[in-house]
Amino acid sequence: MTSRGKHYFGLDLPIVINEMASAAAKVMTPGQADLAVYQGVDATNYESLRNALNSVDGEICIITEGLIPYFNDPELISMCSAVHRLLSEFGGCWITADHSVVGIYNETYHALYGENENVMLSLTKQSASNMADVKLCQNSMCANGHAAAEVFLNGQGFAVERHSISDYLPDLHGVDTDKLRDAYRSMETWIMTVNSVNHNSSDSKDNKPFSVRIEIENEKMTVILIGRLDTITAPKLLEKFERLKEGVTTCTVNAKDLEYISSAGLRVMLMMYKALNGKLKMEQVNSAVKEILEVTGFEQFLL
Repeated sequence: MTSRGKHYFGLDLPIVINEMASAAAKVMTPGQADLAVYQGVDATNYESLRNALNSVDGEICIITEGLIPYFNDPELISMCSAVHRLLSEFGGCWITADHSVVGIYNETYHALYGENENVMLSLTKQSASNMADVKLCQNSMCANGHAAAEVFLNGQGFAVERHSISDYLPDLHGVDTDKLRDAYRSMETWIMTVNSVNHNSSDSKDNKPFSVRIEIENEKMTVILIGRLDTITAPKLLEKFERLKEGVTTCTVNAKDLEYISSAGLRVMLMMYKALNGKLKMEQVNSAVKEILEVTGFEQFLL
């Protein structure tokens, strides 16, 4: 992108941004480096994404690569809402092939490894799942085929333009590219644009700023959460809990003003639950957060 004079915004989990930026700097010219910005974000959080794009002037092209398979449905819907809101504001499009990720791996390994494809595919899936501690491809864009994914995106307010990946595959050194092109005929990259209102959009209100307050009395901890517990904010909760947990035997999490909880937030809750030998419960949980707990199965032990 930068070699073509385009401004590039590398947005990823805060934990990997520093490595991403330093690696890219080694292969870019100073002029290219001036066009590249890297920032840690939560992709399900509109405010997080919008703050990263404060210097943008003009249309944007949002590309998600290898992101969507890690989401559960509530996270996917929240990300679609954020992307829809950004495209409504700036104009432009969203491009991804993430819905084809399983097929791409299947076809690639079949073309390159033949009878060993299942071994390679199994190793890849296991590695990715272990790294993120989630089950991959369990959401509405990845689990039920292209037709169902397109219906889902239409419902989120996007028009979908479908392109075969084989039409864009360049010649690759040391690889039988023609064989890969044949394999990729049914694999698709999609270009999405806004075509209607996203009824899940949070345009009508911004999220409350995140805060966590912890009170301890007679070995009982009370945690009061406000705002979104996500990739950006979950480490703040964990840090406070680890610092104050000594001598605590039970914990109640007041979720009255908790607006959203992502997989990162759920993992912190699970760590707290295990640290207290199961003596942790959430109370005053609103319907939006309760739905996430039910979808992920966490309601069985947190409520």
